[in-house]
Amino acid sequence: WYNALRLLIQSCDQIKIDKKVQFTYDEKRLYSSMSLNTNVMDRWIVSYTQTLLDFVKQEMNAYRLYTVVPRLVKYIDMLTNWYVKLNKRRFKGETSMEDCLTSLNVLCYILLTMAKLMGPFTPFLAEYMYQILRKLMSTTSTSTTTTTTT
Repeated sequence: WYNALRLLIQSCDQIKIDKKVQFTYDEKRLYSSMSLNTNVMDRWIVSYTQTLLDFVKQEMNAYRLYTVVPRLVKYIDMLTNWYVKLNKRRFKGETSMEDCLTSLNVLCYILLTMAKLMGPFTPFLAEYMYQILRKLMSTTSTSTTTTTTT
């Protein structure tokens, strides 16, 4: 999970140096691009994340922590061993620039969601990662995110 964050930061730095493009996470752009996005892996990881969020909410409301942790571990495994590995070329900008920015936006969304979700389980790591990810947000996303998390 932390290594996925490192890859995101490195990819953002690399496209800034190579292509002179500054990546900024924008939630509105994410949702508009998802309707047009034909990449199956992006759709899969976003769907898998939403399913995980529903599961965690349901299980935590029932105070069943013992069912949540194994599912979180499996999710992190799927994220790092499938999604990240199969999309490394996209993150580096080896495909089109639009595809690169879309993939970075999806990864940033996933990591932000994970930072919020993991807060009760790993509070210090989740906060550390959230503070790093916050630097990638546009000012409109920051105000939206701040409003929704409080």
